Amino acid sequence: MARRKRATSVSSSSSSDSSISSQNMEPETDPHEEFVGAARCIARCIDVFCKTKQLITVGLSLQQRDTAENNDVSEDEDIRASRDKRLSKMSPKIQDRYKRNYTRLLQLAPSLKLLLGDPRKSSELNAIIKKMDATISATRSDDTSRLKNQIGHYAAFNLRSPIMPPIYDGTGSRTHLGSNHPVLAQFLCPVRELKEFSKDAEKAQKKLQNGKIKMTASALPAFLWAGDLPGKDYDDNNMFEGMFEGHLLERTMRHIFTSPSSAYGEQTRATRTCNAALHDMTTVEAAHIAYGCLQVRFGIGAKNAWSEVDGNFNYRDFYNNIVDLIEDSPDPEWKDELLRAWNMKLFKNEEGREGDSINSRDNDISSTSREGRDDDLARVRAQMAARRAAKAAPAHPPSPPPSLSPPPPPHESTPAHPSEPMPSRETTPVPPPTPRPVPTPRPVATPRPVPTPRPVPTPRPVPARKPAPTPRPVPAPSAPAPAPPRKPTPAPHEPTPAPSAPKRVSPRKLPAPSAPAPARAESPAPSDLTGSESDDESEPVQVKGKRKAKKGSTKVSKPKRGKAARSAEAKPRRSSRK
Repeated sequence: MARRKRATSVSSSSSSDSSISSQNMEPETDPHEEFVGAARCIARCIDVFCKTKQLITVGLSLQQRDTAENNDVSEDEDIRASRDKRLSKMSPKIQDRYKRNYTRLLQLAPSLKLLLGDPRKSSELNAIIKKMDATISATRSDDTSRLKNQIGHYAAFNLRSPIMPPIYDGTGSRTHLGSNHPVLAQFLCPVRELKEFSKDAEKAQKKLQNGKIKMTASALPAFLWAGDLPGKDYDDNNMFEGMFEGHLLERTMRHIFTSPSSAYGEQTRATRTCNAALHDMTTVEAAHIAYGCLQVRFGIGAKNAWSEVDGNFNYRDFYNNIVDLIEDSPDPEWKDELLRAWNMKLFKNEEGREGDSINSRDNDISSTSREGRDDDLARVRAQMAARRAAKAAPAHPPSPPPSLSPPPPPHESTPAHPSEPMPSRETTPVPPPTPRPVPTPRPVATPRPVPTPRPVPTPRPVPARKPAPTPRPVPAPSAPAPAPPRKPTPAPHEPTPAPSAPKRVSPRKLPAPSAPAPARAESPAPSDLTGSESDDESEPVQVKGKRKAKKGSTKVSKPKRGKAARSAEAKPRRSSRK
């Protein structure tokens, strides 16, 4: 018992020591994390089939050759001969891509320069290269396994109408997929053979299974095209329309580069950094689209394990064909539109994701053979070239102007005599611009300001006649009282100065003024006149002719009617003055 107690005490003390030591230990960090992160980016953004050692070897050879040519550095003939022999097997385009990819590798892993320049660290460099190659392969495998359970949902155009029969039956086997599935067979069918399914779907599926309809790397599959059923709106004479716009490809790209929760295009709150941010991916490029196409093709295929070859289909060639088709497009405008559309789908911005821009192109191409290509790629390129030529065609119609140019030479040849007819020809084109300024009728709006007639209320001031009543209060001029002694003499002289008066007044009225003369002598007494009554008298004579007749008959004694009498008396006064 004592021994057992001692043993238990020793074991407990040792366990406590180990727990303490484990708490004090800090988590170990991978010293090669920089190279591992660069390898993940290479798989998704540069070349999923990249071999790190080959990339470094070719990149160094190209760098040495450029240095020797630019600086005229002398080098060993044997070294130069072996290098040139190795590079001669690559086309200039492939060499340029290796050069760009090598530059990008050094940007992703700057510490690699120190290892490349130190021969003593060659063993460490080899270990890093192996680790990077393993990481590239593991990255592709991880993305494939994460898509495995979702690819069936992404393949259904309508989420409420899943694909039947189900893509995954819970067994983990993939043998019932690919050409063995009635719906996925149409996804994998070369788009140019898709019409066979519209005629007889079962026969077309059997042709895919027995190889009568060949699925090769250059026979583009239908899932690349848009449509609720991929390739539904495919036009054999316009192949590039709708290409790389399939819904399955779009959802797969979002799953890989942004997040699985954003696969259907919905904006979600990210719980961790997406792969696009980890790889400093700011815009979509050809290599990204090619990687998504590769993952879709394998995800709906019937092969259980990854392999570059699946029957007649070669994944490496398929990947490189897509990169070439986009990068070397005969129609650069189509390429720009495609990449902008993908930026919008992934980052909700045609210019790409916010962040530092990457100038280098993430493209590489292997030296594998390209034999056995079908006509799809050539047809697409030819149609793109025709589209570009058609867009440039409208620029040629302006050729008619040259027909107008010949007239100028005659002006120079015969400047003296034909100078007169020629100006007439020159003037003919001049008139056309003159009708254009005809917009002058628009300013005719000037008649609108004609409201000048409105101010015509000037006739309203005609009520100036109203002030005429001023003569009515003229009774004030009755002040000329001192004039009464002059009244008897002027009466006979009055008719002569005003010949118009006798015409208006009847002969009966003439005796009237003589009879009332004595009575009127008293009426002027209360009135005071200034003596200038000629103006006042003319007005009552012309306007109130009827009143004069009444004055002579009955209303002589009234003071208001005394104006007529006074006028008669005032007239002889004038004669007396004379």
